[in-house]
Amino acid sequence: MASLQVGLITLNETVHTIYERFPTTEAVINEVEESLHELLEPATNATQEETLASFQLLLRQMVKTVIEGYGWEPPKEIAEEDYSGYADSIVSIFNLTFGYFCICVGLVCLIIGILTLLSHRYGHSRMRYISIGANILVGLAITLMSTMVLTDAAGNLGTTPWTLPALALILLTCMSILL
Repeated sequence: MASLQVGLITLNETVHTIYERFPTTEAVINEVEESLHELLEPATNATQEETLASFQLLLRQMVKTVIEGYGWEPPKEIAEEDYSGYADSIVSIFNLTFGYFCICVGLVCLIIGILTLLSHRYGHSRMRYISIGANILVGLAITLMSTMVLTDAAGNLGTTPWTLPALALILLTCMSILL
């Protein structure tokens, strides 16, 4: 029972943190507060299905608020009840963003590597040519990462802990090329 109380307190703090950081409409805030109130102080005759429905509504509204707070909106209107359709449309936006990001970063790496190679100052060492070649290969690899959106690989990458390290490695590579 104590762990349930701790979980509800954490849920309450999470809801308040989200709605302090992300603006939304008054209607959404009222709906979320009503669902949160039903969870924190359930009626004596509340069924498990009603409690689960309140929790799902609360979770859906929080996810929707955070996603829209970052400026991602579904490409078409999705019914409020169709949460899986909403989630699928957001995943399609993520895949589009991921694909364009990889293409752009990879092409920048390729162009910088090729322009560095074409600038050909006399006196480049063998290590400099190896470095330029490595940068071109990394740019090509990053560009080819955009093909991950053709399968479920991009979505799978988004759910693994490797998303942020992959992004950091891509940006680190770009910074090493520019230096």
